[in-house]
Amino acid sequence: MAAPARPRPRPAASGAALLERLRDRGQEIVDRTSARIAAEIPAYGAGDRALLADVKEHVRKHHEALLELLAGPHPPTREDLHFTRRHTAARVGRIPIADYLHAFRIYLDVVWKALVEEARDEARSRTVLAMVGSVLDYVNMATTYAAELYLEIEQLELAGGERLRRDLLEDLVAGRPVMPGPGQETARQAGLGPSSACLVVVAVPRAQVSDEQILHAVAGTLARACGSRLPPLSVLRRDELVVVGAVQSGAAAEVAAGLVEVQRRLARQGVKLAIGVSTVYPGLAGVASAYREARGAAECLGSEGGVLALPGLSAFDYLVSFRDPTVERLISPAVQRFVADDLEHGGVLTGTLLAYVDSNLNVKALSKKLYIHTNTAHHRLNRIAEQTGLDLRKLDDVLELVVAVRLARPLGDRPPGAWSAPE
Repeated sequence: MAAPARPRPRPAASGAALLERLRDRGQEIVDRTSARIAAEIPAYGAGDRALLADVKEHVRKHHEALLELLAGPHPPTREDLHFTRRHTAARVGRIPIADYLHAFRIYLDVVWKALVEEARDEARSRTVLAMVGSVLDYVNMATTYAAELYLEIEQLELAGGERLRRDLLEDLVAGRPVMPGPGQETARQAGLGPSSACLVVVAVPRAQVSDEQILHAVAGTLARACGSRLPPLSVLRRDELVVVGAVQSGAAAEVAAGLVEVQRRLARQGVKLAIGVSTVYPGLAGVASAYREARGAAECLGSEGGVLALPGLSAFDYLVSFRDPTVERLISPAVQRFVADDLEHGGVLTGTLLAYVDSNLNVKALSKKLYIHTNTAHHRLNRIAEQTGLDLRKLDDVLELVVAVRLARPLGDRPPGAWSAPE
């Protein structure tokens, strides 16, 4: 997996002023670009007003995205370009890919000329030169991503691939055997077979995404994060995105790390996802169970989303990550009252308890962890024992308290495995 690009410094005052002038000239740049596209590329010059209006909107979005990225610290990523999928889908079967990419080069040429026009003196020239590399990075990323999208959409349309992939997923999730024919071929193309080690990723949007093409683009991003040799099976399914990928032994942790980074980048673009990752199952027969694991993990995350990867959890973490009404009824009323009251008043004692567990029930280690005196640590633990009637020297009693605390906290408030007290 490629290392993440390093952040870029924000532009100086002169750069910010230049970007503001380019923003003010946005409509001019859009009009210049769209006029040249219609004049220089015959496929665009047939007088279709709807197509030309879509071209203008596409150019405008690219110009806005370029300016935003030039103003910010982050280099361009595919997640910044998800808006382009809808426009790409409208070109497939209508505009040849060579012409489609030619249109990007026209936009680049128009932007270059606008930058040259702004380089009116030595100081402004230096400012323009400082941005050349970033503009090239953006256009290279945009054209590469556009080509990938075009070929992906074209392949799906020509082969009826989306329907085949959806049908295959429904069979796998239902635990039905994949019959010889298109289903098995679709599975093979995704690297999935009877003996493949499979991982399932389920992503649930935490806010409505109005453009379905954005969700298709997100599905492609999640699929790439899986890092498999062949493109995994990815499907937009009702209220969720599902990816089934073949993984190598020990690669689950790397996949989870990639998904964490993707989730953060998408959140910056306003797409909040709760992503659940299953454990690894041998063979296609395990996909149904893996799907249930991944969906359950996604549902454990809060309104801001995040990533919950089950391969990184201990057995105990897993047991207390999913709400079970029976478990809640088995917790004594005294313990439930203590936990609810403490959380309502800031959670000092419950936080101390979790830090105590994280310190292997060692009071000295707990004191260092929370930067408190040993006597203070003992005093807090004694208060917990008095209010609950439990003995914190007994593992069973400590575990009952930990389970009660974990179940009382809002879903997604603290990821499983993070036992330390809030700072």
